[in-house]
Amino acid sequence: MNIRPLMAMACATFSFGCFSAGGGKDDVEVSEAEVALNAWLRDQYPEGHAPRGGNVPETQDPNPGRGVSPVYPGQLIRPTVTNPDVGGGIVSMCIAFGSPSSGWCIPVEDDDVTVEGNSAAVDFTLPPELCDGLSQICHDVRCYEFAETEFGTFTAADIEYLASACGQCDEPSCQDLISECEAQCLTDEDCGAEEACLQGVCVGGGALRFSLSWSSSTDFDLHVVTPSGALIGFEGSSSADSGEWDQDNTSGGSGSTENIFFSNPLNGEYQYYVNHYSGDAGSFSLFVTAGDQILASHTESLGGGDSPRHTITFTDGVDGTSNSNDTGW
Repeated sequence: MNIRPLMAMACATFSFGCFSAGGGKDDVEVSEAEVALNAWLRDQYPEGHAPRGGNVPETQDPNPGRGVSPVYPGQLIRPTVTNPDVGGGIVSMCIAFGSPSSGWCIPVEDDDVTVEGNSAAVDFTLPPELCDGLSQICHDVRCYEFAETEFGTFTAADIEYLASACGQCDEPSCQDLISECEAQCLTDEDCGAEEACLQGVCVGGGALRFSLSWSSSTDFDLHVVTPSGALIGFEGSSSADSGEWDQDNTSGGSGSTENIFFSNPLNGEYQYYVNHYSGDAGSFSLFVTAGDQILASHTESLGGGDSPRHTITFTDGVDGTSNSNDTGW
């Protein structure tokens, strides 16, 4: 899945604060972040559709009293619905931000949607530029998850409470929404001068960085081959050619990350890939950045072995061009 940018029309609404969604007694306030995410979701999945017949499912909270989970630009998330009384085969997985009436239903034929019996899930990566143009605070985001059946009925909408991390930990809204905020980073400004914030963890920033994130119970390993042929990662060295593998995760689960960064990268072609070492099959997001510039991004699924090998050319510390080499070496 390629990550498409936020639609310009969503950016034009950012300054309006909160918005009304739905009609009549179902009106709710929808935040600027929720408006932007709903617009992006429609652009990301143009084959999707609004709930048919204008139906709005009932809402249920599967885990009342739990805390708010921070989410970050570029993070892979996996909304999931499990309902033993689905009442027919699932044909679409639906997501709504702010209000169920804003729902967008993604057909099960899409590669990002997984259906197993009465359960459905969709893996997607939040837009890397989510916070661009938004107030630099932590935004309260309600994510509704429900499924559409072959009979045109809907499961009850589960609700997840999220906080989009667009502000630093000392920002009052972040303190209010996110417990133990000081124990993690929310933005690069929460980290040291040579570091970057990768989903709540300060990692090496460098002039060139390869970052992997996932949420399944999987041990994924990130690998980078430098222009000189040196391999950095679990199957190679922890450092070479000014590159360093500084973040290793062996257990998986929500918020899992790995990171390889280069303080003084060589010019030339870099090859990078992910290995499925153990655990469940799962999806992951992979980003290549140079400073604030995203040079390449990928969202893929892997159940064993190596992912496709990708290449990127880095020149003079500022210019990056990318292509994918899906046939391997």
